[in-house]
Amino acid sequence: MKHLNKMILIAFIAITSVANYSCSKDGDDTSNNNNTPKAKVVTINFKVDGVAFQSASTKALFETDTKRMVLSASGKDQKSVLDLNFATDKGSTFALSSANSDASIVMQVSGSVLDAYIAESGNLNITNHNTEKKIIEGTFNMVGVNANDSKDKKNFTEGKFYAEY
Repeated sequence: MKHLNKMILIAFIAITSVANYSCSKDGDDTSNNNNTPKAKVVTINFKVDGVAFQSASTKALFETDTKRMVLSASGKDQKSVLDLNFATDKGSTFALSSANSDASIVMQVSGSVLDAYIAESGNLNITNHNTEKKIIEGTFNMVGVNANDSKDKKNFTEGKFYAEY
C-alpha cells in the first residue's frame, strides 16, 4: 500500500507538471494598457487539523483538451503546496480516494514530493462552473494519509475554492 501511494503521488505530480506546461491561454485578457494578461483571481482556503492554511500564492490551470482543472495553493513557509486536480467534464461531486482518477487532492508538506498527504477519503464538490465566464468554485474536505506512513493522517476541512481561468 505504501508503494502504491508513492506511485499515485508521483503519477499525480507528473500529470500536474504536464498540465502546467500545456494549459490553454484562450482565457488571457490583454485589454489592459500594457498589453499583458490580466491576473486571474484564485482563492483556496482550508484548515489542516483545525488550523487555517496560510497561502502565499495560488494559481489555476485549465487543460482544454482533457478538461482537467489544477488549482494550487503554496504556503507562506515556501514548502507546503496543496494541489486540487479534477476533471470538469465528469460531474460536480467527487468521492476522493486513491482509486478515483477523476479527482485528487495532494498536500506536499516539506518541499519533497515524497513527503505528502494523499486523499484517502473525502469529497470535492463543484458548486458553480460557468464556462462562458471561465469561473469555477466549490468545496472540499478530506482525510489525508502520509505517503510514507499510513498511520499518519491529517484532516483537511472547510475547504473552499474560487478560480477564474
